[in-house]
Amino acid sequence: MVLSVRSRRSWLSCAGCANSVPNLNFLGLVRRKARKLRSFLPRTLLDFRRTATVAESNLVYGLSGALTRGTYENTDGSRCEIFIADLGHLDAPATKPGFSWAGAQMEWESDTVRERTFQAGGPAWEKFDSISRYGQLKLLLGDRFLIEINTYGITTAIMGDLL
Repeated sequence: MVLSVRSRRSWLSCAGCANSVPNLNFLGLVRRKARKLRSFLPRTLLDFRRTATVAESNLVYGLSGALTRGTYENTDGSRCEIFIADLGHLDAPATKPGFSWAGAQMEWESDTVRERTFQAGGPAWEKFDSISRYGQLKLLLGDRFLIEINTYGITTAIMGDLL
């Protein structure tokens, strides 16, 4: 069993089996992180009202994860989902597969789809389809938190206002 304490993190991680160490409740720490993440979800977002929240915590092979999700709806039928994930267990997540957009500078546009990367307090990636009115926005903050917003039935103007 390997036990490590990382100074920039506020929890312990146990590689192997977390339950083998008495007096340390690792899953309890992760659950508290998930509940705390849920408090970052706003009650309203522009003209959208929050209709549901979910907090999730996982502990697999000593790697902890916390995620929260909020669903927001508007009176016109449009909606968006916000995911906030604590990636604190990953060192330099921007260098990992699935985060290649975090180190890239790109812009691509067709008649109906726009995709780009930009900076907004951290590396960000945005994709929007004007026909289906589906949009996706990802933002990596402080090499630790991933914020993802998925939108359904909105316009490009509203997509830009979400940041």
